[in-house]
Amino acid sequence: MTDAAVAALGVTGQAGVSSAGADVVGPDLIGLAERCLRADGGMPLAVEPWFLRRRWAVPEGVTFGLRQPVDGRLVAAGAVCPSGDGVIVTGLVDPAVRGRGLGARVLDHGLSLAGGKPVTVETESLTEAGAALFASRGLVQTFAEDVMRIGLTGPLPATARPGEVDLAEGPAGSEPADRPGVAQSAAQQGGRELAGRSGVIEHLDRPSAAEFAARRAGFEPAGRPVVAEHAHQPNGVEPGDRRSGVGPAGWPGGVELFEWSGRTAERFHRVYVGAFRDRPGFSGESAASWIAEHDEDDEFRAAWSVLVADSGGDVGFVTAAVGWIVQVGVLPRARGRGLGAALVRESLGRMAAAGGTEAWLNVNVNNPGAAALYRGLGFVDRGRRARFQRAAIELAS
Repeated sequence: MTDAAVAALGVTGQAGVSSAGADVVGPDLIGLAERCLRADGGMPLAVEPWFLRRRWAVPEGVTFGLRQPVDGRLVAAGAVCPSGDGVIVTGLVDPAVRGRGLGARVLDHGLSLAGGKPVTVETESLTEAGAALFASRGLVQTFAEDVMRIGLTGPLPATARPGEVDLAEGPAGSEPADRPGVAQSAAQQGGRELAGRSGVIEHLDRPSAAEFAARRAGFEPAGRPVVAEHAHQPNGVEPGDRRSGVGPAGWPGGVELFEWSGRTAERFHRVYVGAFRDRPGFSGESAASWIAEHDEDDEFRAAWSVLVADSGGDVGFVTAAVGWIVQVGVLPRARGRGLGAALVRESLGRMAAAGGTEAWLNVNVNNPGAAALYRGLGFVDRGRRARFQRAAIELAS
């Protein structure tokens, strides 16, 4: 292939650069994103038009592309968009034309457009070659999450030693990025960045769940009222709170489950704070804001989001959306009892009972214990997403 010519993604625009407000998220860009995802893995929602518009159709942003000179096929593209006092740079290179310097051209052009502002380079599908390229430009990795998937068409495997590892953070993490599910509407409108699904994170659009189906073997159907193994009401439990089914596998004795509701949401938040407070990047988000992010997300599923309590009070939670485990947390005093694994299994079982065929999650690379737990439950690595940064360039006086 001869060297591809720089061409604007939009119909109009300056040489090689178009306004990000142009309709650039079309078949060419979506097709390029799909080819990259197939080759590299990573965030599955990164091929969705609304997700792409978060970076490729931002007011005051710019986009640029590299096309084959013969047939005009888009083989590489980049976007630069404002974020706070800096800019975010992202890019895509067709797997069929890698190794020819196109990635370097896209990155260097994006960095040149950033000028001396602080830069964050985002990738939803990190590769070894990409990491080496970023390092060669003085960019340092500041955030990374492994993307994991599990199929829900068969029984979930048992955890080998469920008591040895427990969760201290949500799968989506607590770093600003793209967390699926929560705050989806804000993300689609170019809202603030959040931690997590997609962690890390800004949020995602997912297909609607199927109607409640026949109960799968080994799982309790969502919403079935089952009294826990102890008769004492946990601290903080109100008589009107809805009790949920206790899963048959992996639950220690003396615990009770409660689904997300208007009455229990603040209890979820209290456990979230207690479980995540010591994690890097914890923002201390208010209960009102955190709860609203869930309730306003069309893909959030209250029936799959479960709070667990023992005789001493609430100790753990899981929140879920269509096709995603969003967050899991267990208080320090209750870790090592297998509650994290049991919470994930419970939520996955409810997804499966509702007709779900797969589930995804993101886990921060600085939380190997949680990653080991997910792999023990049957999740398989499907790529890595990451953020790299450089400091603002000090201009000579």
